[in-house]
Amino acid sequence: MKHKYILTIALALGAMTAQAGEPNRMIVYPADGPQSGAFMIERVDRIEFATVEGEVAADVKILSTSETELKVDVTRTADCQSYLFDVIPGVMAHQLESNPAGAATYMRSMGAKTYYEDFAGGSLTGIEDLEAATEYAVITVGADRYGVDCSVRAAYFKTADPELEGAPRVTAEFVSCTKTDITVKISANADVSEFYTIIGEKGTLQQQYEMFAPMFGFSNIGQMVEMWGQIPRPGDSTENYTFSNLDPNTEYELYIQPLDLLGQYGPLYILDCHTEKQGGSGASVITITPGDYILNYWGDEKLPSQFFTFTPNDQTWCYRIGVYTEEQYESQKDEIFAYLKSDPEQPTAYWFQYETLETDYQINPNTKVYAMAVGKNADGEWGEVTVLPYTTPAAVSGAPAKSFGKSDTVRARVQKNTRRAFSAPAAVRPVLTH
Repeated sequence: MKHKYILTIALALGAMTAQAGEPNRMIVYPADGPQSGAFMIERVDRIEFATVEGEVAADVKILSTSETELKVDVTRTADCQSYLFDVIPGVMAHQLESNPAGAATYMRSMGAKTYYEDFAGGSLTGIEDLEAATEYAVITVGADRYGVDCSVRAAYFKTADPELEGAPRVTAEFVSCTKTDITVKISANADVSEFYTIIGEKGTLQQQYEMFAPMFGFSNIGQMVEMWGQIPRPGDSTENYTFSNLDPNTEYELYIQPLDLLGQYGPLYILDCHTEKQGGSGASVITITPGDYILNYWGDEKLPSQFFTFTPNDQTWCYRIGVYTEEQYESQKDEIFAYLKSDPEQPTAYWFQYETLETDYQINPNTKVYAMAVGKNADGEWGEVTVLPYTTPAAVSGAPAKSFGKSDTVRARVQKNTRRAFSAPAAVRPVLTH
């Protein structure tokens, strides 16, 4: 009955193609990517639903590991006809397991092989060029008899530590800090050819590694430290290093990646450190003062620009700002307040301000806006949102009369961070045999 019902729908849709304005195309949008098919409805013969009982997967078990070979069992479930098979960095496999919709698309893009049989004690070769001391996964995506990609399975292993030249070691100790700087003494022994350092808020460097590893081709966190550290430091030395442009009242982690005399990664060193406290335990209050209204450059065009100065009190650790039109404020007040009183999911440049700030917004003349700010005290407690209703002047100061109309939106200055690209090593394509 179900198939007949679907057939009736298809015929009915086909009949509608003769009517002006009615749909005459059927488009399929899968969850794992862009549309996978588009058809003229009048040419669709039928649409069917099918049922596949049970899970469709190729289970993986690692039996033994060596530097050149893995022994594995791969066992398909009853309804699994074929499966994609590959070896990928563990950081990527964890993401595919937690979000399986795009797993098959990713694996095909990386050249994964398709197999149609089980393996008992299969020999997996072609892994000689995997990075040392790195987590990898043997991963599969099962497909049913209709060719539909289904469940992800992964078994994890770690490659052997490299045979280092000597015993490269670094140590570090916290020396001093200000509200925006941290000074650390780093010592590297004679077996260190060079080392790289990056610093981040406590707990965030691991998060960033997991997030950006697929984009930059990282297999292990040492590669991220080397790339983002950028400037190598000399080995066989003891020196003080100062890390600047940090946030006040914040705990940080310093990652130090040494290289041995052959350029291989030695043990990663992690140091906990912090910046000086800012603010107090009282209420955070931000004062907003309107300033000049002039023509200023926005891109290549000079447009009306309203300046505001945001001044935190002495109890404030950090604060957020925004300027919104009257319509936005009246229709979205609660959402705006919640957004201003929020922390970023990942470290985000310029999310918080820490000092008095004067900046401008592109707003046309005679437009009512609401400038807002809200801050945290040193204990991380939010204060009340400061709201300043303000109407821009009818004319721009010192500029000839010109009609701009009222602003529908408020344009803020945008600042961006850039990072250099990372060239990933060539992908390893393992071969599975009996």
